[in-house]
Amino acid sequence: MEAALLLGGEGRRLKPLTDRLPKPLVPLGGEPLFHHTLRRVLPHVKRIHLLTAGDPLIWQEYAKGSPFREVLAISHEEERLGTGGGIRALLQRVRPPLVVVNGDLVLEGELTPFLEFSRNAASRGQVGVLLALHVPDRSPYGSLLLQGERVEGFQEKGVGGEGWIYGGIAVLFEGAEEYFPTKKVLSLEREVFPSMAEAGVLSAFRLRAPFSDAGTLRGLLKAQRIIMDSPLWPFKEFTSSRLKAFTPPLYISPQARVGRGCSVGPYVTVAGEVALEEGARVENSVILDGARVGRGAVVVDSALSPGTVVGEGEVVRGRIL
Repeated sequence: MEAALLLGGEGRRLKPLTDRLPKPLVPLGGEPLFHHTLRRVLPHVKRIHLLTAGDPLIWQEYAKGSPFREVLAISHEEERLGTGGGIRALLQRVRPPLVVVNGDLVLEGELTPFLEFSRNAASRGQVGVLLALHVPDRSPYGSLLLQGERVEGFQEKGVGGEGWIYGGIAVLFEGAEEYFPTKKVLSLEREVFPSMAEAGVLSAFRLRAPFSDAGTLRGLLKAQRIIMDSPLWPFKEFTSSRLKAFTPPLYISPQARVGRGCSVGPYVTVAGEVALEEGARVENSVILDGARVGRGAVVVDSALSPGTVVGEGEVVRGRIL
């Protein structure tokens, strides 16, 4: 079994954070955000294909230094092909089953039962299996119309109430390629999966687990919480004697400068050569390389792009700068 991670999104709702850095490479807790879900998938596959877009040099540099480089293969799109176009091209050279994962998904849940269910569904003639996640309010999402384990259709955004949504992970089996339209740019969610559902060959595995789509500031910060609370987080034992006051969990780069009297945490990532000046307070935020938080400044529920300067005594709440 092989896997494909969809990493070609533009990250428009996170700009300017993603002006120069692809959304999946935004560091949360000391490593790119997509690493958390990659770790969930890795024990079950022999190879992982990264479907990327944007600046190819960024991804080439990532691959060289990645701790997972031995199992990675990069498939770079010169033009963005949607969530389905790259998968259609990949299926022409990779034999199913193929696990397809959204690159901005952060999921805290064991995948073994889902994959076992998928294999059983394939033995009954299903060519696609979706991970279905439960939400108390499905109105922000497109939701699944389920009859038992069978996916009968899809509901557009705006319908309220609890329900089940597509959880950003699918397994495609032999015959799945027949449901991909013969065009270059296409969508799994709007074209491929509905065609499978109409043909009665699409199933869903229901899972209740913490998750976040890290496509907005709120989603990014929720993803950070999930990552830092997870037993899979590799920096769980992080401490720093440089801090006068800190509240874990948090991650501070060894290259960062932290002034006296700073208050940092909980749920904070300080990545790269960041400067936190004397008396600064940072909580539930992501601070990227080269940013500076001035003396006595406050940053809460926010994300600072590379090189951002927060002046002395300024207060930043709920913003991307």
